[in-house]
Amino acid sequence: MPKTIVRAILTILPVLTSSCIGNTLQHQFVHIGKDGWYRNDTATFDLPAATSEGRHAVETEIRTVCPFQYQKLYVVRELTLQAPLMAYKDTICIETAGSPSTYNEKGVTLRCYSHSDSTLLLKEGQKGQMKIYHIMSREVLPHITDIGIKVRTIR
Repeated sequence: MPKTIVRAILTILPVLTSSCIGNTLQHQFVHIGKDGWYRNDTATFDLPAATSEGRHAVETEIRTVCPFQYQKLYVVRELTLQAPLMAYKDTICIETAGSPSTYNEKGVTLRCYSHSDSTLLLKEGQKGQMKIYHIMSREVLPHITDIGIKVRTIR
């Protein structure tokens, strides 16, 4: 009886884990620094080659160590794709007035705000680079620790 249970778990486990992570092409954060996010700081992400052709949702995230002082954060997201060469540039608004998701990292509680509004059509094997920088009137935005992106396949 125990061998049957172990065999069933070993059979089901790969299916469960692949369905959870199989549709995310990339989820990555870039650390900004303890002094805040300066206007000339650019978070750069190298996108891996798409494993299949299809639509992908793009989400931009920021992490802060305390409540963000503005209700909205305006950033520019530049995307350059290769094979074929394409370039996109969007200004996006990340709403920070609502309740952020929180999590603990090394004993510090971080707040995460995100914005997802765009989709991207990628061809199989296509890769690229995404750059994100803020366009707020203030030179430095304090308390922002990380900038992130999440690119996932839409099925």
